[in-house]
Amino acid sequence: MRVPCSQVRIQICKCIISFYHAEPSKKECEVYQPVSANYKKHMVELGGLAETLVLSLTLVENQLSEKLWIIKTLQHLSISETNCKLMMKAEAPRKLCSHLNDIDPTGQLLFRSSEILWNLLEKTSKDEIIDQLNNLECVHALKEAFTHLLLHGSRHYDRQLRNDILVIATLIAQNPGTPMIETGFAKQLILFATFTEVKSHNPLIKGLKLTYSYEDFELKKLLLNMLTVLAKDLCTVQLLHEGKVILALFNYLKPNQKSGTVDMSAAQYEELQLLAIATLATVAPLLVEDYIVNQGNTRLLMFLEWCSSNEPFFAQGNSFHGTGGRGTKLAQMRYSLRVLYPVVSLCDEAVNLDLCDHGAIHQLLGILKTATYKYKEGAIVMEIQTDILLILSTLCENNVHRKELFGWEGVDTLIPFLKMDAKKFYSGLGHNRLLFSALDCLWCCIMGCIILEDYFLEKEGIFTLLDLLMLNQKNVCNLILGILVEFCDNPKTVSHINAWRGGKGQTAANLLIKLWRQEEEEMGVKHDKVGRIVAVLQQVLELMTAIIALIQFTCVHLLILQYWFLHDFDPHKDLQRRHLQVHLSIMADLELLMSQKNVLEDIPLSPSFFICHDTKKPLLGQFQKTQEVIPMPASCPTVAVMDVAENMRAKIYCIICKLGFENLPGLSAKDFVTLAIIRRYLDFKVGEVWGEMCAELEKENFRLVPPDQEVLQVITDAFENVGRMVVSLQTEMLESQKYQELQEEEKCYAKINSLHKQREMVSKSWENFLSRTSNYEALKRAKRLQEKSIEISRSKVKQYKATFHPTDIKDLNTTIASGRLVTVESTPSELTGGPLADTDLALKKLPIRGGALRRIKEVKVIDSFKKGSVSVK
Repeated sequence: MRVPCSQVRIQICKCIISFYHAEPSKKECEVYQPVSANYKKHMVELGGLAETLVLSLTLVENQLSEKLWIIKTLQHLSISETNCKLMMKAEAPRKLCSHLNDIDPTGQLLFRSSEILWNLLEKTSKDEIIDQLNNLECVHALKEAFTHLLLHGSRHYDRQLRNDILVIATLIAQNPGTPMIETGFAKQLILFATFTEVKSHNPLIKGLKLTYSYEDFELKKLLLNMLTVLAKDLCTVQLLHEGKVILALFNYLKPNQKSGTVDMSAAQYEELQLLAIATLATVAPLLVEDYIVNQGNTRLLMFLEWCSSNEPFFAQGNSFHGTGGRGTKLAQMRYSLRVLYPVVSLCDEAVNLDLCDHGAIHQLLGILKTATYKYKEGAIVMEIQTDILLILSTLCENNVHRKELFGWEGVDTLIPFLKMDAKKFYSGLGHNRLLFSALDCLWCCIMGCIILEDYFLEKEGIFTLLDLLMLNQKNVCNLILGILVEFCDNPKTVSHINAWRGGKGQTAANLLIKLWRQEEEEMGVKHDKVGRIVAVLQQVLELMTAIIALIQFTCVHLLILQYWFLHDFDPHKDLQRRHLQVHLSIMADLELLMSQKNVLEDIPLSPSFFICHDTKKPLLGQFQKTQEVIPMPASCPTVAVMDVAENMRAKIYCIICKLGFENLPGLSAKDFVTLAIIRRYLDFKVGEVWGEMCAELEKENFRLVPPDQEVLQVITDAFENVGRMVVSLQTEMLESQKYQELQEEEKCYAKINSLHKQREMVSKSWENFLSRTSNYEALKRAKRLQEKSIEISRSKVKQYKATFHPTDIKDLNTTIASGRLVTVESTPSELTGGPLADTDLALKKLPIRGGALRRIKEVKVIDSFKKGSVSVK
């Protein structure tokens, strides 16, 4: 290629193309056995021919024909990924792009160069290509090429090439720092994107007209997409303002009607409309003043009103932005809300006030109801509902008047979202995001307005929140607890929380304490198995030392007693008797100590026991233990302070403070043990902060003066005493619970014992009855005992001239009170059939147990006065 001969160079290019692509003829195949085409391509790739050809472009800069043949050869070679990598190594993108606008009457240079760039983009690293094209020379060349094709290209081929170049320019513009503004390319693209909607006197577009053929339609979409790309660079905001981009995009924010252009179909207009609204969502927050001037709130609300109306409209839903909206206005509603939400999120008071003055709150609530009941539940409907709730939250936050506008209608609309089925949380449709938005709307739109808070309570809203809290969804619990803390400022809330009952009668206090324990378990806070603060290491060592000494002392006495028992033990000797008493006392102490085995079981004897925290830091988690103390400015929060915001314990403490620590229903002994720690949460946390201060002073090598040292020691001891007091209270609670359980056990045993005694008395009474009826001597003894008891019970003082009437009948052998009527226990009615067994009435009754069964012919009545005496065959 270095030979300065045009024919040689052109022939080389022809040979390479023929060698790389041409297949051998049939005659050649019959005579020779040529190598395969794949082998030829492999040899070209292995020889680095593509890189050599790219480097040879510098030799033919002024020879057009030779340059075109080299570029044509590179076009053929660029179908291979290996060749593309070799061309990238030789900086082919930069060299080709910088010469796009060289003089070429044939037009092949621009076409073949763009084709090579496309192949490089598809087969190599896109980032590397963009890096090579991201310079002033290449961007300017792309600008000139695109402008020339747009203004002067009339063929179908020119339109396709124009669109290809615009796509390459879009890819380059996505890279930060691209010189789109410096080359004037950004300003021209904004002009071309808006000239059909906004009138301009720029001579560049004079006479320019876009048809709505497929290529021009694609150009319009690419230009709108380029606006979104350019808006990511804040330096282009002024250009967007000067180009009246907001006004141009608002042109599409109107109900779909028959297009004024004959060539544009309804599907094309809908696709452009959705793309323009999506672009507006990016541009509008950057141009708030233009948004206000062009009455953006009014336009959006009117368009949303059309979207929620029953006016017939059959969307095509063919484009990317129209996904899921076929046959409905959901796509238009979805992207309109996407415009409204970022504008409202700017918290510009003028924009939000204008929006509320136009009745946006009431209208959005209406759309929310419509989307809920009119459309089938899906991802797009979920997104619409979520955006509306977030918009309402932003509008009503910190504004009581707007909360009143939210009103009872808003509360009634919001509560069903809080009663969402827990099974839907992991459906993938966005239920989790919708629930978060509903909770945020509750916090911003209801709390702070007493009227709405009371109405929310009347609708059992607190019960709904506690039901959600009971599901124990980790990502939601913290937010719900924060809402409950704020709601507790309302004096009516506490009674609702106390009245709530969950599954198996669970109370709110029990639920909160359970969440506290779960949170501390995840944090790695060390407690024993019953929830008490871990004992201080020194106290446990003292206990172990006392046990060892007691065992050693007992062993000595055992040896002495063993010696005496084996030789001459005499209990009358004083010394031996005293040793025996001491031994028995020690054994009793050991037995008492072993009876407290739960205390020994609670002592952790693992290696982690020797690093466990004491009563000074009962709230310390695993993360805090691993953090070193670093001296920090007073304005920076420490680890202990950050811990308050990073978990749910502070919120649980605040709620229980509102409920009160006394008379909480539904708590077990373990709950009361945990409650003792919760009650002193603030004291323990302040103690941690003081501990960090001491550690920082020590780390910075500060030495306190004696008075300060004494004060610091007093403060430290005070917080440590609080921990000891809590441990003592927890132990007392457990002992009280154990004593109560023993008392209940004794009552249970006493009840069982009384039942057994009653059964024994009944059995003994029956035995006495049988003995009196079967043994005449026993009957006489019972009779004598009865008469004796009656005689003893009579008064010994006799009144003067009083007549004594005997109350018993002589010679009557019964041990029951005598009278005119006597109850006789005869044959059971189950055997005789009852007193009506011999009547016609008995036959009409059902044969039930105890009633008349049937007429028995074998039963013969002997005497009418002796109905109980029967003769049975």
